[in-house]
Amino acid sequence: MAFGALLSRGAYKRLKRTVDPNEYGGAPLLGVNGVVIIMHGACSGQGVAHAIELACTAVKHEINKHIEEGIAELRTTVANLDSNGTSARHEVSAHE
Repeated sequence: MAFGALLSRGAYKRLKRTVDPNEYGGAPLLGVNGVVIIMHGACSGQGVAHAIELACTAVKHEINKHIEEGIAELRTTVANLDSNGTSARHEVSAHE
């Protein structure tokens, strides 16, 4: 059993970093006019610092502008498909 634990040690450490709230600091809250980062309640000072870095990066790269442009492009595509008689919406029947 100890040998298996030794072999999986590296994978466990990577997984722990992946789910550690201090590694990523938070996640962006979408649907607001601005940059908002939601942080996990268990974040330490390191997690807060990472969240601030994430917010700064989002502002620097104008993430809201890119999201707005992407949504506008999607709406245009759907409208064009609908006006051409090709429905962009697909309903899945219970038999599929």
